[in-house]
Amino acid sequence: MGICVNMTKTPEQILGGDHLVSPIIHRNKLLPKPKIKHATPDHNTYSIDKPTIEQDSGLWDQVINGTRVFTPHEGQRKIINSEARFLAAIAGTGGGKTALGPIWLMIEIQKYPKSDWMVLAPTFKILERATVPTLIEKLAGTRFEGHYVEGRYNLPDGGKIYCLSTERPEGIEGGQIRGAWLDEAGQMSHKAWIAVQGRLGLYQGRALLTTTPYAVNWLKREFMDRYKNGDEDYFCYSWSSIDNPAYSRKEYERARKTLPPAIFSMRYDGRFTRMEGRIFDGFDPDYNVRPCTYRQEKTILVGCDFNVNPMAWILCHRYVNRLEVFDEIFLRNVTTPVALNVLYEKYKTHQGGVEFYGDATGSARNTSAALSDYHLIYRHIGMQMLGRTVHFPKANPPRIDRFASTNGMLCSESGDRKLHVNPHCRNLINDLEGRFYKLGTREPSDSEDLGHMTDSLGYIVHRIWPIRASFGVARHNVIKTFSGGY
Repeated sequence: MGICVNMTKTPEQILGGDHLVSPIIHRNKLLPKPKIKHATPDHNTYSIDKPTIEQDSGLWDQVINGTRVFTPHEGQRKIINSEARFLAAIAGTGGGKTALGPIWLMIEIQKYPKSDWMVLAPTFKILERATVPTLIEKLAGTRFEGHYVEGRYNLPDGGKIYCLSTERPEGIEGGQIRGAWLDEAGQMSHKAWIAVQGRLGLYQGRALLTTTPYAVNWLKREFMDRYKNGDEDYFCYSWSSIDNPAYSRKEYERARKTLPPAIFSMRYDGRFTRMEGRIFDGFDPDYNVRPCTYRQEKTILVGCDFNVNPMAWILCHRYVNRLEVFDEIFLRNVTTPVALNVLYEKYKTHQGGVEFYGDATGSARNTSAALSDYHLIYRHIGMQMLGRTVHFPKANPPRIDRFASTNGMLCSESGDRKLHVNPHCRNLINDLEGRFYKLGTREPSDSEDLGHMTDSLGYIVHRIWPIRASFGVARHNVIKTFSGGY
């Protein structure tokens, strides 16, 4: 089947215009390639090679006379029309940015059909669930359709598309490619973008980044700001969710009413926004997220939020002056004994001992009807074998003190960052990025799952590196440690 990226107003104009199309597959028969007549400014369509006119027919992915027709909306057209080397489509959720990726990639592949390419996503889950299925679906039935096998899409003319996650940036090093599509690039690390540029170097290849803004991070500083400052290698265009004609305005307005303004602006309008009221403003994923290694010989520090749904625990190693979060446990509708079983199965060969930290409510009846959470930890056979120590306060410190302690480790006044999080800990990262105060208060505006993971982290941080940000008389924070037999 042929493919045409259309700019016409009506289907009649599509049928009457001149197209540059691929060999058409129709009813399983390969038809001759039609005579090519290059588009001019007077024509109402543009070819897959080069767009020319910016008008909308309202058609998206429809087959007309054996040609698969895609009609981009204005934001998508701006990206397709740009001749810059590095492109960023920054849009609200549902704005059509991911659907744009394969279309742009086919335009590039047509120029170099035997070359190698790359499609990247920030995690393997996103790659497997969203990015690769979109790629396969959009290439299906076109002259670019091939077959996907274990992280590689083999194109019919001999080219290859390598499909990888950027969880380990060093894993995308090596070899040269003609172009790359980075889906949800805002969740990737700056190291990943540096690695991609290295892969594009020999051929001065192009790259398209499609994403919703998630934080004012490297994408803003190293990409959008370069474009705004006149760097001709870069082009950025932003649009909102409802700039996609298919997106529900009702849903857009619902989100506007319920989300903090800064979050709504980023997630639905595609705008980088300073996070006023953000609780953990010291967190920067470019600097606080990095690989953190589990070490069998070092003590595991477990921060516990004792909640039935979800049960949220974080696992850390303490070094001389820093903390590294290497894993998290996030379970729904479970009790403390079940969570302990999960922890034991993952780390039953651990040799360095385990220390548990939580809040004062864990010493009362909460997730268990019979025993306190701390006594359940203390009596768990697996934890006894690992060598457990349980810390809990008689009274909780003010929440603002716990937040201040965590921020101080994330980024001190002198710019030191002593708290790092493994990229796999997505629930903790989302919590650090997504918690805000209610407007005009010091009360968190938590909803759904927000708050549990960062509370678990705060119990450890405030116990070891306390900062007092609250006013009034300080409480003496008594820690009781169980040791020896029960």
